[in-house]
Amino acid sequence: MSRESVQNELSYEDAMRVLGYEPGALVSPHLPHFNKVAAKLEALVSSTRDERLRESFRDELNRLEEALRVVGGERYREPPLRARGMRLRLALSLLAV
Repeated sequence: MSRESVQNELSYEDAMRVLGYEPGALVSPHLPHFNKVAAKLEALVSSTRDERLRESFRDELNRLEEALRVVGGERYREPPLRARGMRLRLALSLLAV
């Protein structure tokens, strides 16, 4: 899948699913971890000699970067931390990482 087609087709809901979340979930505290994954994928793209693997890593990197761009641009769609006991959930999720 080319980067252009990903940019034209990826909705907020699809971007959340790429990251493993349902739409409306609180994902912003976890974005730094996804950025680390993107950095590791970049390293794999540049260090892998097998062209098929390199292309696969590049596709996944493009998909992840596009999802992060979409989710980052639409942070206003996340529920506030105060909603539904989210402070406790945030604390527990950060401890689990």
